[in-house]
Amino acid sequence: MRSSVALFALVAAPLAFGSDARVEFLSKQLSSASDARVRVNAAVGLGALGVPAAIPPLCSALRDPEPVVRSASAKALEELADPGAVPCLKARRVDSSPEARQAIERAIASLEAPKTLYLALEPVQDESGKLAKDDIATCESLWRGELGKLGASFAPHGESKAQAQSVIRSKKLKAFMLRPKLAAVDGGALEMKVMVLTYPDQAIKSNHKVKAKGGKPVALLKVMVPKMVQDVAEEHEWK
Repeated sequence: MRSSVALFALVAAPLAFGSDARVEFLSKQLSSASDARVRVNAAVGLGALGVPAAIPPLCSALRDPEPVVRSASAKALEELADPGAVPCLKARRVDSSPEARQAIERAIASLEAPKTLYLALEPVQDESGKLAKDDIATCESLWRGELGKLGASFAPHGESKAQAQSVIRSKKLKAFMLRPKLAAVDGGALEMKVMVLTYPDQAIKSNHKVKAKGGKPVALLKVMVPKMVQDVAEEHEWK
């Protein structure tokens, strides 16, 4: 069993509101800003949030009159790495713009790529009991988004051992369980831990920890989760 620890500080402008408010703000910009450049930036911002709530406004923007906005929205949906976006992308794959059409096709191909990594991702535990529910939800969405970029599919909650073994054998998958934990610690810092186990047998494979400070929780999480996923992926050769 291997353990890894990372410590870093984030230098960033504080975020003024939580993920729900950011989705609402960017969605409004995407749908109503008169300048196409503002709409493009809004699409990019929604894709970077890593939350499922960003899918509907981005899907709607695939009908924007400007090809550059439609392309940016398709790329943002690909960035979210959520297969839930596939139906709306397929509905717009006959776009009149070659650039937008290519972006849509790339997004569909990425989201429908064969999955070889099968993960049982447990809910994020708040070890400190001090974190807002919105922060925990954002953390979970970021985990799913980052793991989705690695081509992971996710085991359903409550899956039995026999069911898991059947799926893993039939599709020849590499399977792991992840148990992420998050805590607010002294000095405004966040500490994240994750235990990686075999699945479904649940034998411990490795432990990882990262600690960060210097920003609002959501800003810290947007740096911590990709770092943690990168460490785990490198340790277990998921790339």
